[in-house]
Amino acid sequence: MVDLICIPRINALGLKGPESSCEDLLDSDIYETVDIKNEDIHEDEQTIFDYSKDALLKKCLFIGGDHSITYPIGKAFLEKEGRADSFLIVFDAHADCMESMKEPTHEEIIRGLVEVGWRSENIIMIGVRKIETQEMKFLKENDIMYFSAEENEKGILKEIELRANEKSVYLSIDIDVFDPSIAPGVNCPEKDGIDEEYFLRLLRGIYKKTNIKAYDLVEIVRKKDVESKTVELGQRIIKNIVDLEKDSIEIN
Repeated sequence: MVDLICIPRINALGLKGPESSCEDLLDSDIYETVDIKNEDIHEDEQTIFDYSKDALLKKCLFIGGDHSITYPIGKAFLEKEGRADSFLIVFDAHADCMESMKEPTHEEIIRGLVEVGWRSENIIMIGVRKIETQEMKFLKENDIMYFSAEENEKGILKEIELRANEKSVYLSIDIDVFDPSIAPGVNCPEKDGIDEEYFLRLLRGIYKKTNIKAYDLVEIVRKKDVESKTVELGQRIIKNIVDLEKDSIEIN
């Protein structure tokens, strides 16, 4: 089984909306909520980190909130699993490697995690198609592997299997990795994104070939959605993850 945990945190340079994702996606009686006030960035950061250290004793799906939640969760994951064994796979339209603030925003989480000790060779990004100049410099200098939205999934899975072998995987899903035609409800849409079947093939492949210990799903903005496309996509992603974990228990 996988625990569903809501983290309604936003730290996105003034952008709002993802903080209400859980109430849009799920019935309130099937998830826990971390007490986030979105008033003190440092306090929220510490709250998420402290909560995650205990939560990660079990398998969790954290639901944001924006992508900034991945930074404190990632720090807790790194502390629990260790530098050598912590592996991060991120689905995202953006590189998220801008120069990091003390509490990284949703634009800085990858850089922030590398700066606190996450090994760059233990990071793979999928679906990236918006990379700023300074981000490209950081990716190249740190040899972080990333794939565009057009890469063949077999090649991606081969690299993941090679690099993540016997490591503990944290899988982060920013909903803007999808094409805006199927996921319009985001703050930062980028054209030419991935489709749902492509994602599901990768999700199932990653699940089979690696040891996933935590997930997150972030950046859904109901107010910008069209015909509930993004919310319903998010619900299907959650169901697929829950079903994968359930099937695994039943098989064992």
